[in-house]
Amino acid sequence: MTPDDDIASVAGGPAGSAPSPAPAATQHLEPGKPVRFEGEDAAALVGCRIENGSLAVEIAHCTGNGREIIAAVLNASFALAHREGLGQILWTVHAAACAIPNRALIDSLERRNFTRCGGTAMHPVYSRSARLLRAI
Repeated sequence: MTPDDDIASVAGGPAGSAPSPAPAATQHLEPGKPVRFEGEDAAALVGCRIENGSLAVEIAHCTGNGREIIAAVLNASFALAHREGLGQILWTVHAAACAIPNRALIDSLERRNFTRCGGTAMHPVYSRSARLLRAI
């Protein structure tokens, strides 16, 4: 299985149908459409949805240290939430461990105030939420 096949399976598509990558710093989120964020040393599959005035963002696959990717996902999330007039963002990261725990990604998440919220010892899940001020 290639990395693209793995990402396609997470996205729910057939092998070879992974989302087109774009540089992380220029990537945008669109609800209901998985996006592959790519940086110099990492890549991640990110999806989001809008529910009850909140933006829920899921990171389902991440390779590399993730520092650049997590920053880009946070920025893209804030931009979408502000554009849509949403009051809250919830990020969930299911990518902190694969066959070998990704210590660099976990460290990057913890520096950005993500906390472990579930999963198993080998496959931890991290989350973070933010309330946004709405323009009146």
